[in-house]
Amino acid sequence: MSNSQLGRAVDFYDPTFGQEGVVSLPIEGVPDSSSAQAIAYLPDDSLLVVSSWNQSIKLIKLKKDGSLDLSFASRGFAEVPLDRIGSVFVNRLSVTYDQKSIVSGFNSDGGVSLVRQLPTGVADASFGPAGDGQVAYVISDLVDVNIHPNAKLCVDHVHKSADGESTNYSGSAFTVESAADGKIICSVGIMMGENDFVTIVIRLLDDGSLDKTFNSKGFLSVEFPGLINNLNSRALMQPDGKVVVSFRSEDFRAYIARYNENGTIDYDYGGQGTGLVSFPEWEYSEVASIATKGDGGIAVLGDLYDGSMRAMITSFTPEGKYQLDFNDGLPVFLVPERGYGSAKPLALQRDGRLVVGTLDSLADKYVSNIARYNSDGSIDETFCEVGYISLNDVPGFGLYSSLALTTDGRVTYLVKDLRASDSIVRILA
Repeated sequence: MSNSQLGRAVDFYDPTFGQEGVVSLPIEGVPDSSSAQAIAYLPDDSLLVVSSWNQSIKLIKLKKDGSLDLSFASRGFAEVPLDRIGSVFVNRLSVTYDQKSIVSGFNSDGGVSLVRQLPTGVADASFGPAGDGQVAYVISDLVDVNIHPNAKLCVDHVHKSADGESTNYSGSAFTVESAADGKIICSVGIMMGENDFVTIVIRLLDDGSLDKTFNSKGFLSVEFPGLINNLNSRALMQPDGKVVVSFRSEDFRAYIARYNENGTIDYDYGGQGTGLVSFPEWEYSEVASIATKGDGGIAVLGDLYDGSMRAMITSFTPEGKYQLDFNDGLPVFLVPERGYGSAKPLALQRDGRLVVGTLDSLADKYVSNIARYNSDGSIDETFCEVGYISLNDVPGFGLYSSLALTTDGRVTYLVKDLRASDSIVRILA
């Protein structure tokens, strides 16, 4: 990706990162690193990158300036161990409160795998039944295959939250790290049979085993009266241990539900006695990302369809009601609105401002945007002078965005080019 291709966007790139704000893959000194799946910051603003190529998965560490940190695993990268759980289709990288890393995704047996490594890049011996940092759960661990012999995973999403800050990405399972006790939340969609779908929410202990205090089994099915085929879920664990889950039902509407720490439905959430919050009755709605705010409420990034697809953000109080001082309780439709808009990642800055990513599908190209909004829902025009930035405007690009924030709010974006190698871009705060 050249500066000429990126156009005026380069005016806002962070010159202290990489080459004029861009680290292009492959990374010199790291073999098979042209394709990255996710990024995540450490507290010192060094950056972890997970790269996958030909069944080889690498965890790469970059210094704050974007150069390879050769002190990490002695050469700047570590191989992610997969010898016991087999190949993994990676979609998520999470950093725990104690700076361990979790790489997660589909496994070759049609289930979910998580691999945890120490800050040095070495496998975490305290995680996994074999003491090798590897955990895998397959369909038969979650579903009675005697009743549903054809059950298989069908949805792919991942979420992580640590130390009260949340970052969301698409992938095959959500992982959420609890700063208090290290527990992990996973949310997976399963096709039980033809036209029969269910979302399973799993909670793991710090050692990777099922947390039997959660619904007595360590997992639960997302089920509510009148709603069937609940899929496309996202999940996060709030500081008080409660679990928030978003999903789309067969009526094509998006819902938010909250469960108590023991896995029972929190019927007080939303104020209707159901434990559910539904979105306004557009023809179609879907949640892309959710994040916990400082007050215990949540911010939601998603898509609404009212004649055309439009990306939006909504803010909820800790009680699950629309936050009235956020755009008068109404969704904020994201700028710019061009062609077919699709919501991507959401992250919260420490000051409460929201950073969001969208993907516009135009006639002959995809355009990836980043925008920043104030805590009241207004566009933050101090960000890139107009409140948003378009990373490219090039015909033929196919982009998927993964977003992370430095401690001072600089935005780092993983740009996936379906035709060539990927890039990591950092934008000034």
